[in-house]
Amino acid sequence: MRVVKIPLLCMVVLSIAIGSQAQVKHCTDLTKSTVDTIKVVSFAGKPGAEVMMPLKMKNDSIVRAFSMQIVFDTAFLTPVLQNIEGDTTAVKWDAVGRFRQVVQVQDSLGFPKDSVITKLSVNLYTDPDGKLRKNIVNCNFLPAANDIDSLLPGNDVIFYVPFTAKPTLVHNTVCNFTFYAQDEYQTDNSVFPPVVTFVGCRQPQESQAWYVAPRTDDITVFPTFPTSAMVFRVDTNAVQPAFTSFTANPSSLTAAGTTTLSWVATNTDSVVVTRPGQTTAVGKGGASGSITNVSVTATTTFTATAYGGGNTATASATVTVGTTPGNLNPVVNSTVLLDSVNEGQTISFTVTATDNDPVGGSITLAAVNLPTGASFPSQVNVGTVTGTFNWTPNVGQKGTYQVTFTGTDQSAGVGTRTVTIVVVGLEYDRLFSTSAPPPDGRPVGGLRGTNEIFFPVNLVSSKVVYGIQYDLTYPYQLINIDSIVLSGRIPDYAVYDNIGVTPGNIRVVTFGLNNEPVGTDTTTAVMWLVVTLDSSGVPWTSATMRLANGRESVDPNPNVASLPLVTDSGIIEFDNPGDVNLDHYIDVGDVVNIVAYIIGNYPLTRRQFATADVIQTAAVDVFDLVGDINLIYGIPPTPTPAPAASAIVALAYNDISSGRSENMSVTSELPTEVAGVQLDVAYDPRAVELGKPTKTEDYRNFTLQYKDNGQGKMTIL
Repeated sequence: MRVVKIPLLCMVVLSIAIGSQAQVKHCTDLTKSTVDTIKVVSFAGKPGAEVMMPLKMKNDSIVRAFSMQIVFDTAFLTPVLQNIEGDTTAVKWDAVGRFRQVVQVQDSLGFPKDSVITKLSVNLYTDPDGKLRKNIVNCNFLPAANDIDSLLPGNDVIFYVPFTAKPTLVHNTVCNFTFYAQDEYQTDNSVFPPVVTFVGCRQPQESQAWYVAPRTDDITVFPTFPTSAMVFRVDTNAVQPAFTSFTANPSSLTAAGTTTLSWVATNTDSVVVTRPGQTTAVGKGGASGSITNVSVTATTTFTATAYGGGNTATASATVTVGTTPGNLNPVVNSTVLLDSVNEGQTISFTVTATDNDPVGGSITLAAVNLPTGASFPSQVNVGTVTGTFNWTPNVGQKGTYQVTFTGTDQSAGVGTRTVTIVVVGLEYDRLFSTSAPPPDGRPVGGLRGTNEIFFPVNLVSSKVVYGIQYDLTYPYQLINIDSIVLSGRIPDYAVYDNIGVTPGNIRVVTFGLNNEPVGTDTTTAVMWLVVTLDSSGVPWTSATMRLANGRESVDPNPNVASLPLVTDSGIIEFDNPGDVNLDHYIDVGDVVNIVAYIIGNYPLTRRQFATADVIQTAAVDVFDLVGDINLIYGIPPTPTPAPAASAIVALAYNDISSGRSENMSVTSELPTEVAGVQLDVAYDPRAVELGKPTKTEDYRNFTLQYKDNGQGKMTIL
């Protein structure tokens, strides 16, 4: 093996301080609460939609403050950001339930007004080294002295964080949420070599008010949280919250006054009502409820937002102040406020306008911003008038439409009602592979000559499927298909293929012998093609796996024809030794990845391990670290070098008394020049604490990294 040689004398000396002083606690030292818990409630949503992540908290004591960091997968979700006083990392949020604390104040005209006071801040997390972590949402409730600063005991959802789901997501795939709970370190780059300092455990915590006679103390509590089963599931057929009604009574006022807002919603956990120009809520409640004595000084449209299953729906109600003295504006109502329809299907509902004046006159009911092809003829009547809306959306009209209906009386008073219609597009079922080019895909691959690479074949279907068939074209000079493995969606299916008959082309047919349908599982894959990469492949290139001629059986009935499947191709990548993070560069990032693996900070996948094993010894250690550094400088390593004479390493230290500190030296006798050293120091954590290792002056040009697991093992690199 060729290396960048660094001359050494006959001895490497490291100094490690030994002492018995207490240090900042590691995550493994913290005691979790047995009664206080937090969790992300699993939810579902459609690709491309804005979805709401619910955060549920259980606490048996008043919480005065809390801090938590939530980790998510950026390949699935992007948090909805907002700019707050120049902070472009701020994330939107919605407080609900007991966390949306409401107090009543007076507005400028002396009318009562509800106001919400919370001090929750949500933003992307920045670690101790100043690095912005775009996959971690940082949530802090840190009230000031004059704020409402207590979250009462309870067990429910306290706030939502909106995310935008990537539009290319596949049905039934899941994004996992976890709570960030890790030991953190800070690097001082103002000195050379940089100094790495342990700064403590970062994990969710609460400040609770505990009564300890004769006073109340603030106690830090570490809540228990699940480590799995907190997921966002992609559901192309996700059930949306919907309003059955949202009304204001009265909806017309001759002058400033008050009204009552009432609502009924389905598939809903909570409802929050707001008015334009105010960030605080008018009020809130459950799936049905009302808010009384809501002040109105001018014509105002109130918006109700329903939360449920990670999704939201809105409805509006307008309270008008009469344009003519003594005149009450018409009230417009519809039999639906939100509805969905497939392309090619018909939607129909009725709209009614009523004149609430003591002596009713004629009312004109009309519609504005009608979608193309929709009809709503204007109607005129005395007292009450009714019209019918009809629409059959054509193919290609997929989308969300808002239609506004107006009722106008003889005194020019106007009432309005807006209905939201969601048109769902007709789509064929899709056969594809998640092993596709990034950023939307996550391609599989390996080094040249690697076997047992699993290429996924995925199916997303809105129908019940009883069998599928497809053709696959691939470069047989580079890819050899060894076998087919079925997923849990079709465990008992029969599979027929013609692998080996025509090189580079196969046809796969699979179906159930008992007419059992394709099932649902935690993956969309229905099968995997197990392949071997040829040694003639070129690193950092990919082989295209082209899916075509897909068909599906959607009914065992012989009178029902099979349907075509939309097919999308995938790729398999050829990796380059040394490219640990698989970004098609060999650079400092890969060196850092190897260091992180050696000292135990991060694991490596099978594929990453193979690229990190530069020297090909079936281990990743200091030899591979030096080899990867050589690759950065264009020096190719020689795999599996001949073993040299052994080095002798010893520990030198004196007996020490309890409570005192002493230096321990690590010495070695080296038979040759070396470019790196890796060693583990084992000790009894009940007897001693190891301090930070330091280098002697003779070896100041070496970089030193270490990790102490606190349980009797320190790795030094």
